[in-house]
Amino acid sequence: MINGRVPFNFGLYACKPNKKLIGIHIKFGVGAVDAVGVLHQITSIFKQYDLPIINMGISQNEPSYAFIFLDISENESLDVKELTSKIENIPFVDDVKLIEPPFRGFIFDPYFFPFKIRGERALIFLRRTYEGLIKLTREKIGSGFKAILFHIGFDIGFHVFKKAHIHIAGKDPRKLIETVKAFFQLLGYGIIREITFDMDKSEAIVKVDKCFECEMLIGSKEAEAHFVRGMFAGWFSQLFGKKVNVIETKCIAKGDEYCEFHVS
Repeated sequence: MINGRVPFNFGLYACKPNKKLIGIHIKFGVGAVDAVGVLHQITSIFKQYDLPIINMGISQNEPSYAFIFLDISENESLDVKELTSKIENIPFVDDVKLIEPPFRGFIFDPYFFPFKIRGERALIFLRRTYEGLIKLTREKIGSGFKAILFHIGFDIGFHVFKKAHIHIAGKDPRKLIETVKAFFQLLGYGIIREITFDMDKSEAIVKVDKCFECEMLIGSKEAEAHFVRGMFAGWFSQLFGKKVNVIETKCIAKGDEYCEFHVS
C-alpha cells in the first residue's frame, strides 16, 4: 500500500471453485447514469433472494452497460427467468441477458469487447507479459532497444496530450498536469508523486513512485526508464510548445527511493 492506495484487481470474471455462479448483463437506457436509485432497485432484488454479489462493474457508455456476478450456491433452485424479469421492469433498464458459467465456479462476461479507454481500444498486459516484451527484447537486441523504447514512448506522450488530455483539461497547464498524473496512475505506469514546472523556462521535475519499467530492472547500475522518459519528453514538448530534453536523475532500478525526471 502506497499512501493509502490499494491494488485494484481488474476483471470481467469471477472464480469461486465449486460454487454455482450466474451473471447478469444489463443494458441501461439513455439517462440512466443521471437517474437516482437505479442500482439500488437492482441490488434490492438480489437482497430479496439472499444472493451475494461477488463482482460488478459499469461501462461508461451512453447508453451504459453493467455486469453483475452472483453466487446462487445456497439457492440453486432459483427461477432465473423470474429474477431477470424483475430487473427488466426497473425504469431505465432496456435489456437483461443471463450469463451462464462455462463451468461450475468460473464465470465471465462475454458481451464486453473490446476494452476501451476514452473510446480507444486498450490491451491489458500482465507483468510477465510486458516483462517478456521489454526485458527479453532488450537482452536480444542490446542497448539499441533503449532508443527504440524512448521513441515509442515519445510518440505516445506526444499524441496522448493532443488527443486525450487537452480535451479533458483544455489549455490550463495546472489542469493538464493533474490530468497526466491521473492517467499515468490509472493506466498502471506508476504514481506521479509530484510535478513542479515553470512555463516561462520550459522546465519541469517529475517524481515517480513504482515506475513499472524500472521495477523490472531492480539491481541495475544505471537509470532504466527509457520508455517512460520518452513519454514525458513527448508530453512536455506539447505542453511547452518546443523540443525538450528529459534526463532520469534518480531511479529505483539502481536503488533510489523513487524515479526523478528533469525536463528542460
